[in-house]
This record gives sequence, C-alpha cells and structure tokens, in this order.
Amino acid sequence: MATHGRPQLRALVAASVVSLCAAVWDQLPELPPDYVKPTTFKEKHWGQWCRNFTTARHTQCPQGSFFHWYTCCGADNTECCIGIQTTFIVIFFWFSVIALFCCIWGLLLHYDLIYPRKDTRKAKQLEQGEYSPVPPRVCC
Repeated sequence: MATHGRPQLRALVAASVVSLCAAVWDQLPELPPDYVKPTTFKEKHWGQWCRNFTTARHTQCPQGSFFHWYTCCGADNTECCIGIQTTFIVIFFWFSVIALFCCIWGLLLHYDLIYPRKDTRKAKQLEQGEYSPVPPRVCC
C-alpha cells in the first residue's frame, strides 16, 4: 500500500483551485457615506456586479428573475447586458418538444394513420350496402 505521493498531490490540487478562485486587488472600493448595509436577506440586493479593477469602474446590474439575468459586457466589461436564463430556455424547449409531439400524435390519430378505428370500416360498408349485421337465411 504505497500512498506516499497522494497527500502532496491532493494538497497541490487544492492549492491550485484556491489560487484560481481568489480575487486579488490592492484596495476595496469605497462605499458612499450614506450607504446602509443590509441586515436581512430580504434587504440584500442580489444583482450581478461588473467590476474592472484596471479602470477602477464597478457597476451593479439590476436583479434578475426566473426568466432573465444580467451579464457583464461592453468594451471594458463593466456594462450590464440582459440575457435569458438557461433554465428557462431548457424548460421552454422541452415543453415545445412535448407540445409538438402531442400535435403530431393527435393528427396521426385523427387521420387514422395509427390505431385506425374499426367502426369506420363498418360504417363505410353499411353505406355501400356491402355489410349486413344479420346473416342471410338459407332455405331448403
């Protein structure tokens, strides 16, 4: 059971992930003097922040919803652009596929292309006089 290299490898991978996730800047942006910090989750503004530390420009986008969200765009990546939520796109796509399938299935059933109705053949035979529900009697 040779596990000499695994703890070091795990530590190296963990350090790499942590270093990629960390944002480093010299100084935090100053808050306005009349800024009131939220004390509850209902008061917190959940909008996307678009930050560019090179130009020292920071913009907070409006809060998104189930249908849309905001992403950072523009020349310096500090402007807010609206986009449609991926979850909404996936749900809308699958509802559309199911609705299209139901429409096609309904048309195939309506025109007797699948599961034909047996009564329609008998009705056509009755109209043409080819079908008699009572068998004829044979005499003598």
